[in-house]
Amino acid sequence: MAEVVFNKLRRAWIQQGGERTLENAKKPLGGAIILLLIYFFLEYVRPANPLGIPLVISLILLIWWATLKDKIWVPQVVCFYLLIAVIAVMGPFAANNFAVWIGFQSMVAWLLCISIPMMHFANSLRKIRVLIAALIGLHCYLAIHALLHGGFGPGGFVGDENDVALAINTMMPLAFCSSLSAQTVRGKSLYLAAVVIMAAGVVATNSRGGFLGLVAVIGYCFIFSPQKKLGLVLGGLLVLAGFFVIPNSYWEEMGTISQEAAEEDSGTGGHRKKLWGIAVNMFLANPLFGVGLDNFKWNAGDYMSAELLEKEGRSYAGTVAHSVYFTILAETGAAGVLVVAAAAYFSVRSIRRVLQQMKKMRECSKVATETHAGLLEVKAIAYGLGGGMIGYGISGIFLTAFVYPHLWYVMGLIVAVENVSQRMSVGEVVAQPTRSSA
Repeated sequence: MAEVVFNKLRRAWIQQGGERTLENAKKPLGGAIILLLIYFFLEYVRPANPLGIPLVISLILLIWWATLKDKIWVPQVVCFYLLIAVIAVMGPFAANNFAVWIGFQSMVAWLLCISIPMMHFANSLRKIRVLIAALIGLHCYLAIHALLHGGFGPGGFVGDENDVALAINTMMPLAFCSSLSAQTVRGKSLYLAAVVIMAAGVVATNSRGGFLGLVAVIGYCFIFSPQKKLGLVLGGLLVLAGFFVIPNSYWEEMGTISQEAAEEDSGTGGHRKKLWGIAVNMFLANPLFGVGLDNFKWNAGDYMSAELLEKEGRSYAGTVAHSVYFTILAETGAAGVLVVAAAAYFSVRSIRRVLQQMKKMRECSKVATETHAGLLEVKAIAYGLGGGMIGYGISGIFLTAFVYPHLWYVMGLIVAVENVSQRMSVGEVVAQPTRSSA
């Protein structure tokens, strides 16, 4: 009877890829992961002439994914396709069709050509670890670039100070949580060094939105750390060092946040509030699909109230919304808001499932001792990805960061981690009858 149960479980494990998961620990990373690493390098380092390599890689990965027989149709994948459909609907009707087309191409590349294939090809803990380590390293490069260039990044979606701060805040929790799960002193030291470099990069940007995101990330790491005592000690030391190292001019600049928030008509805070009011007007006039992707600035002047136009004495045409949330609301309407909210919800649910599964496996007395290190690493990655969503979400309050790839990469990795955790779970169950039958 035990042998029959074992064979059934083994077949189920093989169907879910469990056997391949163990084999992948010894096999090469594979062509798809290598392509993803090259793509990430070109995206964040942004050489002057990439020779069309990112386009070629994205097309290869999309076609490669299309040929797979066992595709992962999780809710996040469905949401990604729905979001592309929502963006496409307004293309013919937008004030600037070309702006929609440019943004549409970027979103297709990030969602369909990179994030969804990554969910499928990052099918082992080793592959996920390599991708995350590469992303952490690239964001350290961004931080160093900001330190050496007055807070600016290399260009594109990591060009100005606010963009750099948002990107770093999205990846910093992964570096912090990875430092807690690292099994060697060298590994812990490298990840902690990455955290310090990233924090310094955010400070170098002098971005107030970035500062709020940094505070949220630090708070998240304190509260939700997979190893709370160690996390509190390390985090406390980093914060204490920051107070002594960061110049007073930075704290004075950050101190203006509350002052401008209280004032209605002055400073960048007052300006953003007016833009957000315009975004609401756009939504009310186009409640279903909005005014079209990247079309806020082409419609801003038309949706100013007569009172605001008279008061300002100028049109806001050509100005962006300066908020990822109001950008989504105005440019994609209720349809876009619901799809993005659903993708975020299912991603948080996936993280919770991973954490619950890791807890059950760690409590199982039959789990091999050497497996606990892997469980701790998966748990740390899940916490880090959750922190990445927080870093993006808080930093994005004051930034037009919808057509940026950071959030979609994080969601893709979340799905990959959930799939690997499920295979690990089945693999441990399969191993138990083998030991009992022996």
